[in-house]
Amino acid sequence: MRYPNLSTFRLSLQVILILIMLVSCKSSEHPTIRYQETGSKTSVPILEDKIPLEQTPSFDINPTKEELSAATANSPATPIHTLRVANQRISNLLLTDRYIFWIDHEDLSKIYQYSIEGGVIEIKANSAYPDGSLDLYEPTNQGDWLVFRDTPFSRGGATWKLRAINLVDGKEKLLLEEEGDPSTWPGPIVDVDGNRIVWSLTKKSDTAGCVETIITMFDITHNISTEIERSCVENQHMWNFPRLFENFLVVEQDLPDSKGGGNNIYYFDLNTMERVALSTDGKSSMPVIWYPWIVWKAGPRFSFAQTTIYNIESGDNFLVPNSL
Repeated sequence: MRYPNLSTFRLSLQVILILIMLVSCKSSEHPTIRYQETGSKTSVPILEDKIPLEQTPSFDINPTKEELSAATANSPATPIHTLRVANQRISNLLLTDRYIFWIDHEDLSKIYQYSIEGGVIEIKANSAYPDGSLDLYEPTNQGDWLVFRDTPFSRGGATWKLRAINLVDGKEKLLLEEEGDPSTWPGPIVDVDGNRIVWSLTKKSDTAGCVETIITMFDITHNISTEIERSCVENQHMWNFPRLFENFLVVEQDLPDSKGGGNNIYYFDLNTMERVALSTDGKSSMPVIWYPWIVWKAGPRFSFAQTTIYNIESGDNFLVPNSL
C-alpha cells in the first residue's frame, strides 16, 4: 500500500507500470523521445535511438527470496523502450491505457501528454491563472476525460478550479470552483470512472454552522450531480480518498480528535446508497478498488503496515505482510 512518502511511492509504482506496459509493445512502434531546448519556454520533441533494457521478471504471489533470486538469474534480457524527457524534472506522472501525462517541476502551469502508440509530446492543459499550478494533485484519467485541479500560488490554496478536458474532442468543462474559502484547502480529492467523477471536499457551511465534508458524484455526460453524503468535520468525521469502480465507491473516514482520531474504511453501494463499514478500528487508510476487490493499508496514514484485501462478493478478507 502507500507508505510514509506517498508521492514517491506512487511515482515509483507508476514508473514500474510504464515499464511493464511498454515491454509488451513492438519495438518498431515506440521511439524514444527527448526534448531539445529552444529559445522559447516550450521545448521541441526529438526522436532518439531505441535503448534496450532488462525486463524485471514477473512472479506468482508471495515468492520466496530463493525463488526471486533464481527467477532473476534465469531471466533473459528483453528489449523495451523508454520515453526520455531531457531538460525537465517530472513533478507528477500518470499512466493510462492510452497516454502518459506529466507536469514539469520547473513549470507547474502545464500538463504534458504522450500517446503510448507513439507520436509527439503535446501540452494538453495550461493553467487559467497567471501564477497557476496544476501540481497540487496528479491529474486523473479513466475513459475520455482528464480531470485536474488548477490553483494560483498567490491564494494559498483557497482559490481553485476543478477542470476536465475531453481527450477525444478537446472540449473542456469547469466542474467546480472556489474563490476564497480557506476551509476548502487543499481542494477536492478526485477519482474518475468512465464518464462519472467523484470527489470529496470540505467547505464552510453557514446553514450547518460548521465545516462540512461532502462526497459528490458527477455524471459528466448528462451534467447530473448526485450528493452521496455530508457531515460536520468537527464533531462527526471527514471523508477522504474516494475511489470509484462502476457502482461501488470506497472511501476513507477520518475521525476528529474528539472521537479518538484515526481512519476507517467504508464503501457505498451506489445502487442502493447503502453504506457498509469495512473497518472501525481507527487503523485503516488509503483504499483502492477494482471490483470485486477492495484493498487498503491496515494501519494509519504515514505508517508502515500490512495490506488488507477484501472481496465484496464473498465477504472474505485477508492480510498481506509488508515484507517477504
